Amino acid sequence: MKKYNIIPKNLEECFIELKKILPEGALEKFKNTKEDEAVVNAHFGLGIWIRNEWIRNRPGESQRPLKKYFSDIGIYHPDDMSSIILRSFHRYLNSKDIKLEQQVNYYQEYWEKVKEER
Repeated sequence: MKKYNIIPKNLEECFIELKKILPEGALEKFKNTKEDEAVVNAHFGLGIWIRNEWIRNRPGESQRPLKKYFSDIGIYHPDDMSSIILRSFHRYLNSKDIKLEQQVNYYQEYWEKVKEER
């Protein structure tokens, strides 16, 4: 994907921008693939693009708005952020409840368990 100048500030803005930049066929394929499979399949393609273009700061740049949005709700790892975006977008396209709090809790519990095991 090409460089993109618009940086969403929240999930709703992500959905708007993803619908603009993804070709119709890609949107339909993503929507019609089982949720877990769609998220895993997109992790190293669209997910990397989301992390590089929307989440990761560039040298000399202050914190990106989308990264701040996720930090404010307790999500700190770029992979977790992009996975939440992808899973939420899949649910949005399929008119399902996004269950953001449940997704956030999943990643917070995961990292808490990792800390305990160390």
